[in-house]
Amino acid sequence: MARLLAAVPLCWLLLSHFYMEALTLFALASLTDAIDGYVAKRFHQETELGRYLDPLADKVLLMTAFITLSSIHLIPLWITLIIITRDLLLIGGVLFSKAMMDVWQVRPLSISKLNTFFQVVLILLILLKQGVPALETVVDVHIWATAVSTILSFGAYVAQWHFPVKWIQSIK
Repeated sequence: MARLLAAVPLCWLLLSHFYMEALTLFALASLTDAIDGYVAKRFHQETELGRYLDPLADKVLLMTAFITLSSIHLIPLWITLIIITRDLLLIGGVLFSKAMMDVWQVRPLSISKLNTFFQVVLILLILLKQGVPALETVVDVHIWATAVSTILSFGAYVAQWHFPVKWIQSIK
């Protein structure tokens, strides 16, 4: 819930150019994700609701950050469009999976977890760069690494979904 609630103040901080405060809020919100995941797995406290809220909270926080950072020209629009397009297509794939096979595919792949990590680090670097301009090259390289991981992650999901869809087509 903390990540969901953090999205609005994060957007306001970014639009108000309070970058170090936004960095702190985003870092803390991201840390709650790591702690929540660790506690849930370590103490077997995973819930069905958590399986849906966790990725939703991630997406809301990340999309808020990317869209706002693009709107204030701190990150190229093209990387934001790649990330949003991937997420919308994956949501469409999940809905398709539910409609065709009555299955919700909500379990993230390892490449997807890596991609989320790259996205979080990219946002942190972009915000940190506002106070440390020498990070420009690091940010530029990380933008490309995030783009590649986003595309690879999408490809992995397409490959995973290809087989059930082929099976459904073969029985119709």
